[in-house]
Amino acid sequence: MTVQVLASRDVQTTLNYHTPLDTQPPYNYVDAPPAGVPRTNVGEDTRPVVVHDARGQGGSLGLDVSGFQFVHHPSVEKDFADEDKIKTVYYTEVEDILKKYAGAKRVFIFDHTIRRSSVAQTAPSKAPLRGPVQRVHVDQTFVAAAERVEHHLGDEAERLLKGRYRIINVWRPIANPVAHNPLAVADYRSVDPDKDLISTRHIYAHREGATFSVKYNPRAQVVLLV
Repeated sequence: MTVQVLASRDVQTTLNYHTPLDTQPPYNYVDAPPAGVPRTNVGEDTRPVVVHDARGQGGSLGLDVSGFQFVHHPSVEKDFADEDKIKTVYYTEVEDILKKYAGAKRVFIFDHTIRRSSVAQTAPSKAPLRGPVQRVHVDQTFVAAAERVEHHLGDEAERLLKGRYRIINVWRPIANPVAHNPLAVADYRSVDPDKDLISTRHIYAHREGATFSVKYNPRAQVVLLV
C-alpha cells in the first residue's frame, strides 16, 4: 500500500464532482426553472482529494502553463459592497491587471460575482451576494466562450474571433484570507478535456450558455492560495 505524504500546508479534503441524475443531457437553470422541472440534473460525486499549497511554486504556474496565475495586487477597493463603486473603480484595476499580466490589448468585463455568505455580511450591501459554488466546474465551454464574444461585442465579434481571445476570471479574497470555502483551481496540465469535462446547458431567462461539469480524475492536481 502506498501512503501519500502531505506537505506542511497541503490539505486533505473532499470535492464534489459530476455525476448524472438521469439520462438526459446535463443542464442547470440559473433562475427558477419551469414548474415541475428540477433546477438541475447534475448530482454530486464526492471524492477525497489532496489540495496542494501553491506557495513557492513560482514559475511552474502561469496562465499559459497551468491555466491560472497568482499575482500580488493590493486594491483600493476594500469592502466590495457598493455595486457602482465596483464597476467604476475596481473594474479599472482589473483591466490594468489583465493588461500587465496577461498581455491583453483590450479588456471587456461583462460580469462580476461577490462570493460572500449572509453570515459574513457585517455591513449593508448594494451588491448582490452569492455563496460559494460547491461543485467542481468550468465557467464556460469552448463554444460558450465564443458565443460570449458575439453576445457582448456585437459588430466587432467577427473580427475579434479571428484572433486570440480569452475569458479570464479574476478572483481575490475580501478583507482577509479565506478560511472557509476557499477557491481551489486545477492545473490544466493534469486535466483530460475529452474525458473529464462534461458540457452542461446553463439556462438563463433570456439566453442559454454552457459550462463544463467536471468528472473525477485521480490524476488531476488541485491547488489553492488563500
